[in-house]
Amino acid sequence: MAEDRETKLIEKIKKSKLFALQLDESTDIQNNSILLTYVRYIDHDESDMKEDILSVSELPMHTTSSEVVKVLNGFIEERGLEWKNCVGVCTDGAACLTGRNSGLVTKIKDMVGNNLLSMHCYIHRQNLASKKWHLSLMKSCLNLLKLLII
Repeated sequence: MAEDRETKLIEKIKKSKLFALQLDESTDIQNNSILLTYVRYIDHDESDMKEDILSVSELPMHTTSSEVVKVLNGFIEERGLEWKNCVGVCTDGAACLTGRNSGLVTKIKDMVGNNLLSMHCYIHRQNLASKKWHLSLMKSCLNLLKLLII
């Protein structure tokens, strides 16, 4: 059933031609390093923009951008997708993904061309910003939320 779902998703991405990826490096409950890859594409059957989980891939424990590229590129090529159709990459800002000289985004741009749009995930950016809030601002925001909820 999972293979059928993946096959249908890959067919829709190929039909769409252009796609964008969102990547997040994480660890599972057994402390294994994994790469979550989401894809955004146009579903012409439903005339709608869709977003779906493309893959969950295991990574080596000491993850480098080269290892991530190897895993991601293997998945993309095995499914017959073409890097030239990738128009955007969104990441969580991890150094191995965004490094200017040897990060994953730089390596994808080398494969795709410099027209690739890359960005830092808004939710991760917001999370980073909120960690630096002054304690009094944090308390004020919590009090405001309490007032709004009641």
